[in-house]
Amino acid sequence: MADQAGKDAAIKQRIISHMNKDHYESIALYLENYKGFSRMAAKGAQLSDLTLNDLTIQTSSQRVVLSLDPPMKSLSDSRGRLVDMDKQCRQQLNRSSLTVRTFTYPTIAGWAVFILSIWTIWMLSSVKNIYPGGFHYEYFLKHIPLLPAIAQNLRWPILAFIIVAHTGEAYLMTGRMKHHNVPPFSGLWLAWVVDNWCEGFGAIQRFNALIKEMRVAAESKKH
Repeated sequence: MADQAGKDAAIKQRIISHMNKDHYESIALYLENYKGFSRMAAKGAQLSDLTLNDLTIQTSSQRVVLSLDPPMKSLSDSRGRLVDMDKQCRQQLNRSSLTVRTFTYPTIAGWAVFILSIWTIWMLSSVKNIYPGGFHYEYFLKHIPLLPAIAQNLRWPILAFIIVAHTGEAYLMTGRMKHHNVPPFSGLWLAWVVDNWCEGFGAIQRFNALIKEMRVAAESKKH
């Protein structure tokens, strides 16, 4: 009996260590789906105990017990049970099994759009910039026919369009990132949002291309 208890304790510890190291994302999903936690509240949660009847999860602020229904017959059932729970959570929360963990940099064309967007917003942010004596007028606008008049007469509509359009695109990107399990307000999340806000559709194209590459890689592993 003592030997079996020791073996069970070792198995349990291996499962806990493996979950916390390699499947911490699943632990957060359990809290979100089964306990109604927000993504921020579930972030960084760790599995602290495992029995045939329940999981004990420790968040940054509280200890949560998640009952298993039906209970497992032995700890050897845990892998299948935890995998099934993960799949159920992803389906019910609309989360992909593909998790984005990297940021891809813009192409040359993307950088051009990024810089042009910042430049345009800076130029239109102050009326002084687009009249004689202003930095943008003297070094840019006055050298291109009709452009000073366009900037002066349509300053607010152009500025409003850029801000609204880019904010909308960035909002769509946050939804894509949520689906692909990017932690909100993490460095990775901020990199994609800021780049998308400045670059626009090009960032969405790169994000989609990254997902396509990940999907192809995942499918190749199955064969």
